Amino acid sequence: MTTKTCTKCEVEKDIDKFCKRRDRKDGYNTICKDCDNQKSRQYYTDNRERVLKRCRKYNLEHAEETKEQRSAYGKIYNKKYCQKPDIKQRRKISHQNRIKNNPLIKDSHRLSGYLRRSLKTIGSRKDNVFFKLVGYSKSELDNRFTPMRNSPCPMCRRSLEDGYHIDHILPVSCAKNREELIKLFKLSNLQLLCPSCNLSKSNKIPKEDTVACSNGACLI
Repeated sequence: MTTKTCTKCEVEKDIDKFCKRRDRKDGYNTICKDCDNQKSRQYYTDNRERVLKRCRKYNLEHAEETKEQRSAYGKIYNKKYCQKPDIKQRRKISHQNRIKNNPLIKDSHRLSGYLRRSLKTIGSRKDNVFFKLVGYSKSELDNRFTPMRNSPCPMCRRSLEDGYHIDHILPVSCAKNREELIKLFKLSNLQLLCPSCNLSKSNKIPKEDTVACSNGACLI
């Protein structure tokens, strides 16, 4: 059998357009992959809170297991794809083009570097420049982060003992100029998240903070 008719869209398609199912006589699902994906997306749209609640519950109950799985997958992916010379060169060129087209990205990376470095070093010239720009001191930054280090991740409630990322509650992508970018580095906009949550959050704006941005322009 090389083709099969989908019971939903009623279109005859190649057999590789159907997911395998061991409980079916022919070993394949009755609906095609496209219809199955559409069905899954619609279910998520209609039951978003329910799905997220179930995911959060599973992540809490299997925190160590999922952490190990993500770590193992990351190592395999990095070794298999990210270290290829052509992939590295493509990513380098893409990054250079982004900086060329948007100078704020370079400023954002520089400020983020100053921020991370300031947690490890004391009194360097670059640190002094950073704190002068953002308007607070290293001791104030430490006072902000010390309680967070001893608390679980605010998103998944996992411990931060094994590592954390510095997250901007309102993402730096909100900034339309250098002045707004610097405002996004103020203490009240910084928090600590576990690496997984920070990467999944990306540059999304939390629902409760959407009022702080209008048409993509930061108003804080």
